[in-house]
Amino acid sequence: LVFFLLAYLVMANRERAMELAPQYQQSLLAAIQRAAVYLGVETEPSWNTLRQDLLAQVNLQRLVGSLLASLGSIVVTFVVVFLYAAFLLLERRFFETKLANLSDDPARVARIRQVIEAINRRIGSYLALKTLLSLLLGLASYGVMRLFGLEFAALWAVLAAFLNFIPYVGSVLGVLLPGLMAVVQFEDIGLILTLLLALTSVQFVIGNFLDPYLMGNSLNLSPFAILVSLALWSELWGVPGAFLAVPITAIAAIVFSAFPGTRPIAVLLSNNGRI
Repeated sequence: LVFFLLAYLVMANRERAMELAPQYQQSLLAAIQRAAVYLGVETEPSWNTLRQDLLAQVNLQRLVGSLLASLGSIVVTFVVVFLYAAFLLLERRFFETKLANLSDDPARVARIRQVIEAINRRIGSYLALKTLLSLLLGLASYGVMRLFGLEFAALWAVLAAFLNFIPYVGSVLGVLLPGLMAVVQFEDIGLILTLLLALTSVQFVIGNFLDPYLMGNSLNLSPFAILVSLALWSELWGVPGAFLAVPITAIAAIVFSAFPGTRPIAVLLSNNGRI
């Protein structure tokens, strides 16, 4: 549903974005000029030349169109992944039979079933609670952006909720993207900073109070291990890898903890050393 909603918002706002792009290009130029005057760079002879060269190379209308096309491509990719997942789920009814025939030793089969059940239980709880928190974050962010009159508030709110599944980096992007929109829409620097502060406050309250209260440490993963996993899977799979970093690490930790040879790795991946 989130994927379809994101695709709908991208398509619904495409014409509006293209229509407003020239206006935002002028607003961006004005913001650059104000920043130059404030920093005293305008007095340097090279600044005007640099600014003209930069604006000659940047067509904001084309840039917005390219960005929207990229977002549409991402949505198409997720639809393809959804189809693969659907076929896997269709085979679920045969999984118990396959699991029972994996080994002639009932104890080994029971052990494998125990590991799978632990993965399903912990990852399922994590995703359910994270979805609830992301929904609350999206609604709160939407309310703040609507209050300030930010354009495309619904799109930025859905993106903020979606990006909340990416640890650490997602929270920054959830504030940065609407902040960039505010820079090109508003001329009042005080209004822009107030909006950024309000969005940051929403992220802080949910991330530092509601998140620990509801989720506790359900996955028991080291923050450093999460960061390393985020860097690794993002490098391998890009954006999908960033979303899957935490579940993959949790699954690996559960599997490692089930066998004596890999148990030390599970201990290192845990947050408190207990597994």
